[in-house]
Amino acid sequence: MSDFIIFALAAVCGYLAGSINPAVIASKLFYKRDIRDLGSGNPGFTNFKRNFGNTAYLVMAVDFCKAALVVSVFAPLLSYCLFSGLCLSQPSAEHSSGSLPCLFSVRKSGLF
Repeated sequence: MSDFIIFALAAVCGYLAGSINPAVIASKLFYKRDIRDLGSGNPGFTNFKRNFGNTAYLVMAVDFCKAALVVSVFAPLLSYCLFSGLCLSQPSAEHSSGSLPCLFSVRKSGLF
């Protein structure tokens, strides 16, 4: 799998995971009300806590877990891509920069 596909897939999965709002899901599932219709109308932690109490901590934990899931899936793939030499552009011998060749390209005489 090419590194570009891994980067694109990580971005798309991160975007999709971020678009899932556990506060809206929990308010509809447990309380049969939409959090966006209550309080400030913001489906965030503070509004959820003001309206539904300590269940907000469960919502926050689910929010952290969905981010941790995406990171735990893609971090090994991205680190393999970045640090194993399988990068978008391979540096030439005269543009060697050390441990991160695909992120920084430094000539022996100076930058750029």
